Amino acid sequence: MPFAVLANEPIQEENWGVGIGIRSASMPFKTNGNTVNDVVPLLFYQGDNVYLEGASGGIHFYQSDTFSLGFAAGLRFFDIPRYAQNTIQGSQIDVGGRVTWHYSPKLDISLDLMSDNDGRIYSNLTTDYRIDGEGWDVSLYATLRLNLHVLMIHITACRWRILVPP
Repeated sequence: MPFAVLANEPIQEENWGVGIGIRSASMPFKTNGNTVNDVVPLLFYQGDNVYLEGASGGIHFYQSDTFSLGFAAGLRFFDIPRYAQNTIQGSQIDVGGRVTWHYSPKLDISLDLMSDNDGRIYSNLTTDYRIDGEGWDVSLYATLRLNLHVLMIHITACRWRILVPP
């Protein structure tokens, strides 16, 4: 194929990325330090059916413009003192199902039903609003988590990424 033809083909945006996150959490334990810090590798990929969103991901079994249904998995951190982390191995991957209502092109509402390795079941209700710019995007989201006997409100301000043009 001549180079002139290749130059006229549109450039497609990449559907993957790699990042790194730094996490800091307070612990309720009486120890020398009351915080734990982690460096977390983040993987991003958006395929036709498979997706990765940082420390979580899943598979879409059904998708339409207004609704999607699928398998979900996510890394959950267990906040204990650093000296006990390798012994207890509390951080794990939770698995379950996710239903997402695509309210608008920028707003999604998701409901997860998840379980950990010990069979503890919980549910998340999440709203996610996306803002796209020239070479960057921001995702503002809030999550309400329902455990068996405890109602917790977990709100995360935002996640964002900068897209570097080729």
